[in-house]
Amino acid sequence: MLPERKFKVDMNNPFFERERFKHEFYRIDKVFIPSTDIDIEFEIEYKGTWLCTQKLENKIRGVCLKFPIEYEYFKKILKTKLYKGEKIALLRHFIPIGASNLYAIVDLYTKANLGLVLVTVQFRDEEQYKNFVVPDWFGVEVTGDSRYDDINLAMKPYNTWEV
Repeated sequence: MLPERKFKVDMNNPFFERERFKHEFYRIDKVFIPSTDIDIEFEIEYKGTWLCTQKLENKIRGVCLKFPIEYEYFKKILKTKLYKGEKIALLRHFIPIGASNLYAIVDLYTKANLGLVLVTVQFRDEEQYKNFVVPDWFGVEVTGDSRYDDINLAMKPYNTWEV
């Protein structure tokens, strides 16, 4: 699995407000069927509709395997409410970060997680990870805080957290 870092963005940051409107965004919807050893995620995004499985090892999520599925199957999952928790709905932006060939993957959550904005950066290797200079607009780092994993946001939405 490629190393990544995740940050919580302040939506009122002027740089973020300017940058996000310069780039396309995509709507993504996700639902989850969690279990003790394998999580199953159904996702519809700009590239298609997917079934993703992710094995849990020592409570750490491993590699996500993605398989294309028919959109009608995704609709049946939603209609029958076979999934657990809330549906995750977000708008995703890809914002270039300087000349580093990296992108900030910015997720603006809606519905039960309205107001939460996360930015994730995925790195090619450990060296790129270690040498990364965090842009000012990224905000507080939440890498490793499992509350910000999509499956946990579905089970306990951001707007239900006690501050």
